[in-house]
Amino acid sequence: MNKKMVKKLTLAAVITISLFAVSVTPRGVAATAATVGEPAKDDSAAAAEITLDALIKEALKNSPVIKMARYRWGARIEKVPQVGSLPNPMISYTYFPEPIETKLGPNDHRYMLSQMVPYPEKLSLKEELAGYDAKVEELSYKMDIREVITALSESYFELLYIQKAIEITRQNKDLLLQLTKIATADYAADSTTLSDVLTAQSQLAQLNYDYLLLLELRETEVAKINSILDRPPSSEIGRLKDISLKLPYELKELYDLTADTQEEIKMIDVKIDKMRTAEKLAKLSYYPDFKVELLYSQINAPDGMQPDDAGRDAYAIKIGATIPIWFKKNDSMIREKMMKKKQMVQMKKARVNMTNSMVKNLYFRVNNSKRLMDLYAGSLIPQAETTMAKAEEWYKQKHGSFAQVLETQSVWLNFNLAYQRAAADHNKYTIKLQNLIGIDLIDGSDAKAER
Repeated sequence: MNKKMVKKLTLAAVITISLFAVSVTPRGVAATAATVGEPAKDDSAAAAEITLDALIKEALKNSPVIKMARYRWGARIEKVPQVGSLPNPMISYTYFPEPIETKLGPNDHRYMLSQMVPYPEKLSLKEELAGYDAKVEELSYKMDIREVITALSESYFELLYIQKAIEITRQNKDLLLQLTKIATADYAADSTTLSDVLTAQSQLAQLNYDYLLLLELRETEVAKINSILDRPPSSEIGRLKDISLKLPYELKELYDLTADTQEEIKMIDVKIDKMRTAEKLAKLSYYPDFKVELLYSQINAPDGMQPDDAGRDAYAIKIGATIPIWFKKNDSMIREKMMKKKQMVQMKKARVNMTNSMVKNLYFRVNNSKRLMDLYAGSLIPQAETTMAKAEEWYKQKHGSFAQVLETQSVWLNFNLAYQRAAADHNKYTIKLQNLIGIDLIDGSDAKAER
């Protein structure tokens, strides 16, 4: 077998390996590519761009988590009038098998109506305490809304990154496939080496795997968004609208905002006020509660000689009061409320300190991801594009190697993916910072929802 025949056989093997590398799919990934696919590219309604604002509004309407929190808050509101009302009166009946003889006649039936009446102001203070609990549930409801919006926004930006990564990877697959064909033809003409061709084939196989993996990741993120929106897991989500969030506050301003806007800190303030009211109520434990009773005795007419008022029914009003003589218990109750109030004061300080630390961390991440975006967009990607173009030109002019073309193309791909990763992280960290502080911080987007 001569050298030319060996060359042809080797070339045929290379082409076969190339076709196999492009078509092969890892186990479980092929099904994903078939079922998930990519966002539709036609002009139908399904292909319309989906905005974060639209998804947030849908979540506010349909999210089971938000509905559950709303009902929990409503149930707590209904508790307020219950604790502010008098206890139910009690009616009792007494029957005497052997009637009690009285001057006016035998008494065989007796009825009594009784009502407990707490010391004045106790009921109003209890109602005030229940009102604080309702306020806490309201703040908890708002926290749940923000948690849902944050989870949805993070998934939105992650899916947006995946969509862009799919597009970039597809473009690089097409480019690398063309380069592979060129390398194969050049190898047949003895213009490049077999090693260069095999390197191109391996990179093409890796890109094919990455592409299919991204499709699978897209399916996972779509299912996550659908779960937040209370949709079936396989419901399709169209192409997402690109959003770039901006943070219009400096770190010092964020610190100042936190203490006034974060729901967790507001909840502690409400609990401090509640403990003050609870302390007032505990001090009223030194005062008695009252009981009012109305007694009615049915008197039958006596036998024999009867007085003028014989058989007249008897009425009585009875008033009682508790005697709060257990001062040790009452003193302990007051001290308990005072300790809880002091506990809440320290809890607020700890929460503010912890939140400020978290704000600083997220603020750094927001700025660092922005710096990475600027670095890639302003320097690294343009340089990679220039280097890649020069490498291709040099290769065509026989001044450079095919391996250099592949290397510069790989660098350009990685830089573009890194830029999109930094952009997604920038938006996600901004959303996390907004959720932490508890106010709409973002600027330059349509992600603010009515709530």
